[in-house]
Amino acid sequence: MTLRERFREWLRAFLAEPAGPAEEPPEVWQEWLTDVAPTAVRGADFGVELCATYTGEWNPAAVRTALRDLVVQCTADRLVTEDAAVQDLLNSARSRQLPDSSTVITSIEAVVRVSASAVARTEEHQRLAAARAAREYERAEQVEDLRFLWTEIFSKPELARMYWHRRHPDRLQELGGEVFEVIAGRRTDACAPPDPLVDAVAEFLRGLDGPERAQLISTLPVIFQGYGREDLAAAVPTQHAPDDL
Repeated sequence: MTLRERFREWLRAFLAEPAGPAEEPPEVWQEWLTDVAPTAVRGADFGVELCATYTGEWNPAAVRTALRDLVVQCTADRLVTEDAAVQDLLNSARSRQLPDSSTVITSIEAVVRVSASAVARTEEHQRLAAARAAREYERAEQVEDLRFLWTEIFSKPELARMYWHRRHPDRLQELGGEVFEVIAGRRTDACAPPDPLVDAVAEFLRGLDGPERAQLISTLPVIFQGYGREDLAAAVPTQHAPDDL
């Protein structure tokens, strides 16, 4: 570099605007929290100890509130047997800024503890839940078996007789009756779709007796025809129909 070039560099540096003062690093604060955290099993809680490092505005109350909210989010659906996973989850929480504040939580150190009584309560809860699920499954299986008998076996008198004979081989005399045909007929009636109009009238009739009941029955054909239900109007006993119908 020539002398002229060096002089130009020196002059450029001399005339440049002076650099401003270096920014001060943000002030760092810490806040501790010791609390009890709820789990998916009532009464079987975590014990948590947290130390939060934060910058910005000194705001210990808001930081503790944010820590409590975070703890509940991480533990509410957990079991105490998942204490290691919960501790890792808390320790890996990302940096977060508090609402309407310059306070920023930069890191969290958490220790999660579990008592023997909480573990015992959780294990008992799991045992009862498993037993309840097994009972519900067994009931569902029984209902499904009965539904199969109702829809597939007793809907066909021949199959119903074979089923009866396999269960009661010493009661052959009962196979010759019409009971299986009767059951199949009742099954057909029971499987008919519900009729809101019929149900409403039947419910109303159950609250009447004597002349009031007879009077209502006599007007049913007109009521049913008004709803376009000639099939129901024709099914009303004729002795109850009024003379002017």
